[in-house]
This record gives sequence, structure tokens and C-alpha cells, in this order.
Amino acid sequence: MILFSDPYELRGGGQVCLEYMLQDMVTRGPQAFGLVMPPAGRNKISIPGRCQVFDSRDDYLRRAKDDDSVVVISNANRGFPRDLQFARRLRNSGRKVRTVAIVHNYPLDPVKSAATRASLSLYDTVIVDEPGLTKLSKRAIAPAWVAPVIHDAPPWTISESPVKFTGIIKSFGRPDPSKGLHYLPAAFRELSGRGLNCRVALGNSLEGNEKYTSGLTKSLAPWLEEGYRTQEWINPGDIFIVPSIGGETTCQAAQEALLRGAYLVATRIGVLPYMCPEGGGISVVPMKDSSAIVHAVITATELGGHEFDLSVRRSASQIIRRSGRYYDEIGSMFYRFVSEF
Repeated sequence: MILFSDPYELRGGGQVCLEYMLQDMVTRGPQAFGLVMPPAGRNKISIPGRCQVFDSRDDYLRRAKDDDSVVVISNANRGFPRDLQFARRLRNSGRKVRTVAIVHNYPLDPVKSAATRASLSLYDTVIVDEPGLTKLSKRAIAPAWVAPVIHDAPPWTISESPVKFTGIIKSFGRPDPSKGLHYLPAAFRELSGRGLNCRVALGNSLEGNEKYTSGLTKSLAPWLEEGYRTQEWINPGDIFIVPSIGGETTCQAAQEALLRGAYLVATRIGVLPYMCPEGGGISVVPMKDSSAIVHAVITATELGGHEFDLSVRRSASQIIRRSGRYYDEIGSMFYRFVSEF
């Protein structure tokens, strides 16, 4: 059994990766695989019909008594300690167990960083989404950067019509301090004053800071669009802002925006500075600097039509080339671990 474990009840970047990993399992053959995740979390992702689902670790122990070997894949930093305890219980019941931790994000403070390092030292295998995360574990494996899985080229990339700036500035993120959305009001006031159409949408908080969420919602009210948004909200020629200040690694939202044909303005965090080739449609700015965001956006709007079109196409082609590589590499690892039993 290849058993994924994720404690979250909301959908974030790690859960997007989980969704892709489960889909990859289907393509690899008849190997049994399952997911331990609260029902509320499972409702936020697409789960293949072949995947066995369990509400909790105890639920798995009660129902899956015939599994004599298990690869436990822990998909969230928050779950690392409890999944180690779970693996210990499995071993005590006579099962063969291999533990795998997948690190999608940087811990947000020194205490969490130390705790994450301690947990990772006890896992058999550690996989990280990008090379910088190897500082959390010297044994960590860093496959190809995580990139969205796409099966067909986005229609706009094969169109001969040039991508033109729409006049719209967009941002989307969780209402958590690490996403840096509180730097947008100052930037949006300046950009709106210059006649640009600014819009922002909020996802679901993972950090649970209700006071911050309330204050952020009020400060963004003039530009806030109600309701959850998906990548289809972004149109070719939009400018998309990622103002993150912590935790970010490969930023699924940024890559999805590039695939949609947006020009990206992002803070210098994770792999964002290295995401696109020279001349690609991305401007990187210092963290916590609203003025730098404004300057980068204005500079992007002043690009010539041909240069704007070429830059967003270069960015999208880079993401397309990386599509699926990460999941292919780690999926092969999971199957190899099973065969080693």
C-alpha cells in the first residue's frame, strides 16, 4: 500500500500537489494506494475512484488490516510528527513500513523550522519541492521543480494573435500574513490613481489568524472580488502580483498565472527569481515593498506590444517544459520503495 497522509481541511499548494500525485498513481498500474485525510479536506481535491480513503490514521488501522507493507507519505509539515507516530504503530503491528516526508513550504519561524528539521531527521526519505529546502535536511532529494501538470498547450499559446496588456492588475492568495497581501492596498491605491483596474480575490486561510483576515479584507475592500477564484479567472495579458513574504517555494499560483498568459510581478522568494528564462514575463521585486511593486507593474505596462507578447510566451513555454516531471520522478520513487519490500 502506498498511503498518503494530509491533515488539512482546506486546499493550498500542497493539496494541489497531492491531487496530482494521486492522479499519477492511477497511470502507473494496479498498485494499491490510499489517502488519510479529513473528509472536509478530501472534498477540496479530486480523488481518483481507485484511491482508498480513510478519515484518520485510526480509521486506516481499523479497516486495512491486510496490508503487510506500507509506504507512508506525509504531505504536510504540520503532519510530520503524527505520521511518525503512526508509522511506529504500523511497525508495532507487524507491518513493514517506509516513511516519506514531502516538504512543500518553508517553516514560517525559527521554532517551526527546528521542529521540522527534527521530524525530518527521523524519516527514511525526504523529498523537497525545490533545492533551497534541502537546508532542512541534508539527506533530502530535490527532484525537478514542481510545475502544474498540463495535457494540452493552452489555446492562447498556439494562437497567432499577439497577447496584449488588458489594463487589469490581479492578485489572488490566502488571507495569511505569509502571503503578503497586506502590501497590496498601498500599491493598488497608486495604480488605481494611474487609471489601472486592480482586482484581488482571497482564498481560504491555512494559518487561522482571524484578526488578520478581517483587517485584510477591509483594507482590500475597494478592489476585492467576492467568491473563490480559480486560474480561469486570469486572462492572457493580465498582470498578476505575488507579494509573498514567507513560506513560498515554487508558488503554484504564480506558475498557473504564467500558463494563463499573465505577466508576473513577484517578490524575491523561493524559486520565483529563477522561474523564467531571461526576457521572460516576470519582474522580481524585494519583499515588503509596495513601491517596488508599483514600479514593476508600471514598467511592465510600458513594454512594447511585441515585447510584452514575447515575454509572456517565453514564460509559459518554460512552465510547459517542466510540466509533469516532478510527479513522474517521485511517482517512480514510490513504486520503487514498494518493490524493495
